[in-house]
Amino acid sequence: MKKKLVAMMLCAAMAFSVCACGNNEAENTEGTESTQNTEEITITEEDLPTVEKVADYSDISAILKDEYAVTEDELSQGFSSFMANNGVGLVEVTDRDTVQEGDIVNIDYVGYQNGEAFDGGTAQDQWVDVSKNCSVDSASGAASNGYIDGFTSGLLGAKVGQTAKSEVTFPESYGSEDLAGKPATFEFTVHGIYQVVTEDTITDALIEENFKQRYGISTLAELKKYIKEELTYNAIMQYLMDNSSFEISDKYVDYRTNAFIEYQEETLYAMYGDSVDLDTYLSYTNGYTLEQILPTWKEMMESQIMYEILCAKIAENENLSLDEAAFKEYILTMFSEDATEEDFESYYKYVGAGNTEDGKNYLRNEKVVKEFMMNNYNAAVTE
Repeated sequence: MKKKLVAMMLCAAMAFSVCACGNNEAENTEGTESTQNTEEITITEEDLPTVEKVADYSDISAILKDEYAVTEDELSQGFSSFMANNGVGLVEVTDRDTVQEGDIVNIDYVGYQNGEAFDGGTAQDQWVDVSKNCSVDSASGAASNGYIDGFTSGLLGAKVGQTAKSEVTFPESYGSEDLAGKPATFEFTVHGIYQVVTEDTITDALIEENFKQRYGISTLAELKKYIKEELTYNAIMQYLMDNSSFEISDKYVDYRTNAFIEYQEETLYAMYGDSVDLDTYLSYTNGYTLEQILPTWKEMMESQIMYEILCAKIAENENLSLDEAAFKEYILTMFSEDATEEDFESYYKYVGAGNTEDGKNYLRNEKVVKEFMMNNYNAAVTE
């Protein structure tokens, strides 16, 4: 499948606890620097990317076929992604209080050796898939870091509000000499039982509660329609990106990638201070170093740059614009009610690679181009 989403890359902020996860122990990173010392790059007018030719988009129906057709599998994946991106991937189980196979639980835990709590063995507000013996992303329910064998065994049959215990033995290859090959006890406090939200289990009440204000969506039918239109727009724009021609220098891609890295570092620093640097965060969330993941980030950034300048070019060609009142109304849909002007400015700066006005212009262009393309698509569908 050639198609891929072209939405803006977002930093996924995830707290991690590694004591009982896998075979590695967290290193003491206290006092480490929060910057990766990326090389400073200065951009001039000559370095800015351009669109040399825009592919024909006059016949939307001709675009949405073959590898650019939206499939049922993509619609299903789109539902899961939408839930995760909006932090509604899990729903609490309220008709029982006992943990069963397949449940996800929210817990605190303390690890003991010989009756004494050991360093690094305590964590709060952890989301755990009991059957898969792993942590999960609280926004999506997606599996994350695996735990040592037997870690979650004592949670089956546990009750909300009560404690449970698991007896485990750390692997011989475990990263800590004090724990490797030795028995331990983990004591859990269960705060709640949850399950992953699916199209079969979601209710209109849950949809209205979470998506009415931001998206104007109140029912499953409306949600499916919204997701299909988003994927359709992504498919249209991916086709145009694949069939248009661009002039984008490696220097500009590096410049934008550095800006993205700096944003990741700032986000981590706001969460953890100097205790966690980007390399440490990456190694414990997906097993990569910054050097290893950098080629992927550059590829993603090049795609993002294509998308941005393509939107700008189409907006210019079609004479599309968004007045200030409409722009503010659009921006409000992206934030919660308690968002501040500082939150808005920070976001503009992020999507504008450090330039607030560039960020605003990008968002304006994306909004009007999406409306233009979807109006054309809907007109073609109803013909």
